[in-house]
Amino acid sequence: MWLCRPGLADNPCTPDLNATAVAANGTRTPFSIHPDDGSRFDCFYAYPTVSLQGGDNANLAVEQPEINIAIEQAARFSQVCHVWAPIYRQRPKVGVSSDVNAAADVAYESLLSAWKDYMANFNHGRPIVIVGHSQGAIMLQRLIETQIDRNPALRRQVVSAILPGSNTGGFANLPACRSQKQTGCTIAYSSYYEQPPDDAIFGRLGGMCTNPANLGGGAGTLDPFLRVNNAWVTYPGLYSASCVSAGGATWLQVNAAPGDPRPRMAEALGPAWGLHEHGDIDLALGNLIQDVATEESAFP
Repeated sequence: MWLCRPGLADNPCTPDLNATAVAANGTRTPFSIHPDDGSRFDCFYAYPTVSLQGGDNANLAVEQPEINIAIEQAARFSQVCHVWAPIYRQRPKVGVSSDVNAAADVAYESLLSAWKDYMANFNHGRPIVIVGHSQGAIMLQRLIETQIDRNPALRRQVVSAILPGSNTGGFANLPACRSQKQTGCTIAYSSYYEQPPDDAIFGRLGGMCTNPANLGGGAGTLDPFLRVNNAWVTYPGLYSASCVSAGGATWLQVNAAPGDPRPRMAEALGPAWGLHEHGDIDLALGNLIQDVATEESAFP
């Protein structure tokens, strides 16, 4: 079952991409953006934990939570690629698993099945950008380790892997991206407003940090794209970010401009999660798309 794929009716990954930029002084500037229907690149996307079904694993029904997150996280990548997003049997948000490892294996085998279907029947040698968040990124990390990292031919098709919110420490043959012109590399981080606390869910398990706003290192200005009342809004200059390692943690330090009256994203799940739920992707969405566009321009 495909949540997003080229030619799919009611495809949530090819919606209206027009947005409004809201300046610190309240000035609103609408601008237009369109999907690149002629792109020679594919994006293979795995969504985070969103299913509201019960039980150990979700079924393959396309429901509103999956549609909503595809619009929020994956749709804007249609500017730089054709987005393929399978429905997979993830561990649900509200489900209580009797065996967490067994449920994770079911989720992975489901995603792996979709990947094999995509590669066998749809890819046709096209370059691939791998994108996932949270549970989706964790599943993709496992897929890269078992299917891609040690397969030179398949690895040559990978433009980059974008895996925020997964605690990934990297791969043997897909190193951290340190330049926008670098390909065959990994972008991963976990975003916080402050040093992750001792009970942090992310940032304290050896994960890497590559700053999507400045892959070469140092601080950079984030380019957020947020869904507000079913419309795209961006706040230029509101947020900046840099990678920080301190106190046994490594994280993407997000700073909001002091005194700026525009709304600041809340840590919806508390300090231990930081900005994981929406900030990992949404606050850097414009940067990630630009990173992919520049990598694609350098891709053989």
